[in-house]
Amino acid sequence: MSFVRPAFVAAMRVLPPKLSQILGTLLLTAGLGVATDALARSYVGYTGKPWVNDYGVLFGECKAAQIAQLLKAGAFDQMALVDNDVNWQALLPSGTTEPARRIDSHCFAHTLELVPSGQAVRWLNPVSGNGLYIYPGPKSDTCRSYLGVLAVNGQKNKFRGEACVISPGVWRIQP
Repeated sequence: MSFVRPAFVAAMRVLPPKLSQILGTLLLTAGLGVATDALARSYVGYTGKPWVNDYGVLFGECKAAQIAQLLKAGAFDQMALVDNDVNWQALLPSGTTEPARRIDSHCFAHTLELVPSGQAVRWLNPVSGNGLYIYPGPKSDTCRSYLGVLAVNGQKNKFRGEACVISPGVWRIQP
C-alpha cells in the first residue's frame, strides 16, 4: 500500500475539498489506513501563510460556531485574526463582549485572507447573535478594502474600510 499512497494523496488534492473530505472519511472507515493529515488541503492566504481549514469562508459562510469551539479549546492560531485595537472595536456594536469580538475577528480576517474580491461571506455570531456580511475588495501590496453589513436586532448598518497586514495572518483595521 505504501507505493500507492503518494499517487492517491496527489489525486485527492485535486478533488473539491468537500468531496475529498467525504472520500477520505469513507476510506478511513473502510480501514484502508489513509491518514487524514495526508489528505488535508492547505489554503494559502493573502499574507502567504498556509491554513489547514477555510472554515467555510470560500463557500460564503464562516463557520462561527466551530470557531467558538476552537477558541474555547485555546486554538487561537488556527486561523487569521484582526488586531484587537480601537479601530476594530469601533467597527462592532458597543458592549460587544471579548468572546464575541474574537469570533468576529477570526471570521473577518479569514475572509480577507482567503476570499476573492467581490465574493460575500456571512456569519451569525453564536455569542452576540449579530450577523455580519463582508465583501472583500481588491488586493494591494499589503491591504484590502472591504464593504460590510452588520445586522444587530434586525437593524442593518453598512460600513466600508480598509485592513492592512501587520504580520502573516494578522490584519489591522485602518482609521
